Amino acid sequence: MKKRTLRNTHRWIGLVAGFQLLAWTISGLYFTLIPIDEIRGSHLLETSELSAMKLGEGELISLSTLASIHIDIVDVAFSEVTLVDVLGEPVFIIDDHRYSAETGKELA
Repeated sequence: MKKRTLRNTHRWIGLVAGFQLLAWTISGLYFTLIPIDEIRGSHLLETSELSAMKLGEGELISLSTLASIHIDIVDVAFSEVTLVDVLGEPVFIIDDHRYSAETGKELA
């Protein structure tokens, strides 16, 4: 009786492992055949620059104003500060935080 249970358990484990190996092989073939930019979703990203007119109108707050609003970011050593356009709105990205470049409000 023990041998039969052991044999059935071995078969089920082999079946599960076989499905995992099959899925691993199929996904590997997919990633090999499809261009890496399509896999990463690069074609889904829209790159849009902030319009020079909007930047020139003075609607955006300065980084010093942003630092005065958010005292907690004053002493942080920022590796990179970026101004990007997110859904038509200018946004400062500072490390892992996002702030509205118009109001200084922290965004989710």
